[in-house]
Amino acid sequence: MIIRDERREAPLPVYGANYLFRRSARVAYVVAFGTLFVGAFAFMGGVRYLNYYVVKEPVNLRSPLDTVPPVLGRWQKFGQDDRLSDAIVEELGTKQYLSRLYALDGKPLGELPLPGIGVVELHMAYYTGTIDDVPHIPDRCWNVAGFEQTKPTADFPMNIDRSAWERSEAVNRATGIPYDTVLAPDPITGRPTTAHMPIGDIELRITEFQSPKQSNQRLLGGYLFIANGRITPNPYDVRALAFERSERFAYYCKVQFSMRYNAREGESDDAAIDSFRAASDELMSSLLPHLMTRLPDWPEVERRSAERSTD
Repeated sequence: MIIRDERREAPLPVYGANYLFRRSARVAYVVAFGTLFVGAFAFMGGVRYLNYYVVKEPVNLRSPLDTVPPVLGRWQKFGQDDRLSDAIVEELGTKQYLSRLYALDGKPLGELPLPGIGVVELHMAYYTGTIDDVPHIPDRCWNVAGFEQTKPTADFPMNIDRSAWERSEAVNRATGIPYDTVLAPDPITGRPTTAHMPIGDIELRITEFQSPKQSNQRLLGGYLFIANGRITPNPYDVRALAFERSERFAYYCKVQFSMRYNAREGESDDAAIDSFRAASDELMSSLLPHLMTRLPDWPEVERRSAERSTD
């Protein structure tokens, strides 16, 4: 009688093949993880070698935006500053903002070249330490709110009073262009301090909308951006100015003027735009030196950035 050892002749268990598969999968996982690990360090080393900054460091305001003077030339603050709801602030993407009405000579019914227009809303919003994004602009926001655009968006040069501006020895590192400066009161001490004016042509991007409920009620909005010491009316250019790869720090500030008016039959819309431009020019001429003493002093930021790059 032959006794067979069935254990020796039994086929391999199914889990044997799975074990071999799992072993090869682990090897592949380790190899992939090692490749990614080495690649990450190589990427970080390359970025550091080229002085590229993927994540921008925030830079704080020197003083809150709501410390802008209540009187700007002939324009005076009218009413209380608008406090936005938490939901709107979340949508805006920043808690550092100012929404304020200015009335010509302090009279809301004062006359500009177009009768009946004497109030302009100034809205400013400051962003830093954020991801690269396209700012909120009337072209999109008012359209979403139900307003209908009546004129194509256009850029207009601003007539800014530069009589007190002087050329500085400080040079914008990104462009090689010297800054212009003007003396403005320090927002804290009130003493005269040097404000570096932004580099670039000062233009206002203007859009006109009409109310969905009242076709004769129009809303004019004009805006521009100051970003890393430079200025542009184009929201997409903010990416190039504030999020350039070699910049260590980044900020941008939206400056927006808006005005409501009732269109009159037989009256050209160009008259309203001319009035709006005149008001915006006058306000911006007085506002800009004060604003630049509240925004980061970009020549100083560039100097600190250069020093840290050599450490």
